[in-house]
Amino acid sequence: YVNWWNHLRLHGTLGYETPVGYRNQRLAQ
Repeated sequence: YVNWWNHLRLHGTLGYETPVGYRNQRLAQ
């Protein structure tokens, strides 16, 4: 459930990126 929620929810403080997407971007840099 948590993994599903993290993929779908938008987080304003991360520039409206999902936490998973944000983490992936950070790892890709």
